[in-house]
Amino acid sequence: MPFSKKGKCFAIIRTAAARKRIAQYEKTQTVLSELKLKFEMTEQEKQSITDELKQCKDNLKLLREKGNNKPWPWMPMLAALVAVTAIVLYVPGLARASP
Repeated sequence: MPFSKKGKCFAIIRTAAARKRIAQYEKTQTVLSELKLKFEMTEQEKQSITDELKQCKDNLKLLREKGNNKPWPWMPMLAALVAVTAIVLYVPGLARASP
C-alpha cells in the first residue's frame, strides 16, 4: 500500500526525530569520552600528589629522627659555664675576699 501524504510526513518527521536523537546520542558520547579522559587525568594527578605527599612524610620522619638523635647544641656551653662558676667559687684566690 503506497504511503499517503500524511504517512510520508509522519515518516519524514520520524526520520528527522531519529537523526536528532542520533546527533544527541553522539554528542552525549563525546561528552562522556571527554569526562572519562578528564577523570583518568585527575586520577593520575591524584596518585602523583599522593606519592609526593608520602615521600614528604617519609622525609619529615627521617628529619625528626635525625633531630632527636642529635645532642642539644647548648649542652657543652652550659657545662663550660658551670665549670667556670665552680672554679671561681671554690678555688681559693679566684673569688674576691672580703677585707
